[in-house]
Amino acid sequence: EKAALILDVNKTAHHWVLDLGSGSGWMCRDIVAEALRLCESVTYTPLDTALEAVNTAKEMYGLELPAAKLLPHVGSWDDAMQTSFYKDLPQDTEITATFMGTTAGNFSDDYMVSFIEGFLATWDKLPFPAKLVLWVDGAPSDL
Repeated sequence: EKAALILDVNKTAHHWVLDLGSGSGWMCRDIVAEALRLCESVTYTPLDTALEAVNTAKEMYGLELPAAKLLPHVGSWDDAMQTSFYKDLPQDTEITATFMGTTAGNFSDDYMVSFIEGFLATWDKLPFPAKLVLWVDGAPSDL
């Protein structure tokens, strides 16, 4: 139910779920499953600096949600702040990027504001809609 509210999709558009700091990908599973139910086509991108985490996400989604196209990316979320990261997407693409779990809670408020502003500035340049979904666990910041 919450996944449907988060997505609020155009059912005929291609939907891309970009999982920033994906880890094993399990936190985004319900969002991708709901996107598959609501949309004609869905791509899931686990983005993480750890190859093992991205491979785990690929394996899980391949087994549990095989209808989702997988486009894994080993690297930093800074990669996703470059317009070139989105250059090959169809014009009817909608993007939901997620930044979930403990990762977000480990950064200071100032860093998170800068992070969000960076994405919004990049996405203002894209020819299709994009939104950023943040789940923060409230872990204390060490930065």
